[in-house]
Amino acid sequence: MSDDSVRLSDLVPEYSRYYKVTPKEAAHALHELIDDLYSEHGERRGNRLSINEIFWVGKPESSKRASKNYKFHFQLLSQYFEGFFASASEVIPACVSCYSESDERFKDIPASLVWMSRCKFSEWAVEAGIDPPDSISKAGTVRKSLEDSNDSALKTLELESIRKIMVGLVQLIKEVDKAHCEQPNNYDEKRRSDRIKLRASRLNKPPRKNSDLYRELIEFAEDAGFELVKDRQTLRRYMHGESKTSSGE
Repeated sequence: MSDDSVRLSDLVPEYSRYYKVTPKEAAHALHELIDDLYSEHGERRGNRLSINEIFWVGKPESSKRASKNYKFHFQLLSQYFEGFFASASEVIPACVSCYSESDERFKDIPASLVWMSRCKFSEWAVEAGIDPPDSISKAGTVRKSLEDSNDSALKTLELESIRKIMVGLVQLIKEVDKAHCEQPNNYDEKRRSDRIKLRASRLNKPPRKNSDLYRELIEFAEDAGFELVKDRQTLRRYMHGESKTSSGE
């Protein structure tokens, strides 16, 4: 079985465990995600990236495609998740409806036989400008597996990243205070002081529609003369939710 393939029936439990939410909350979040993807790919883009490249009917023992052709629809996948969080039952729906080309009718297929490609789903989401949930993306599941392990090297690297960010943020506070309190001695120092003041003032304003706090902090540190982190994704990991971007990162 490929690490890229995941059963439809496993999506809600994986999301629930990863984000530590109830199964109903997980089902609702996935329902909203499918609806957002439908709005983008199904309505605005004419479904350029076919849903049937991402979901398919496989076999109980493997993700190998079934011999019959089945066609999936956004609305029916959305209904699968909606049927769980909207019901009083705690049982995840057993089946999802899809169209059987050989039988020329819609059929209820066990959700455990429906497979999804993590990579293609993530590509699908990114194409729509939406963050793919880490519980679904292959990179996210690998990272979670590492985090759950007792790998001392990983923990050391993680703590070092946190330490560097904390030291850097304290340094930024000092540089802002210095820029406001000390008189520059020459033109270069004045330019540097003015850039630091400008960067700090931008952070104090309501975020613009396309603002990216992670990039702004990294550039702020560069103007102050030091490196906060090399990759804004590192900041994003520890500050997720503080910055809203329209780039889908």
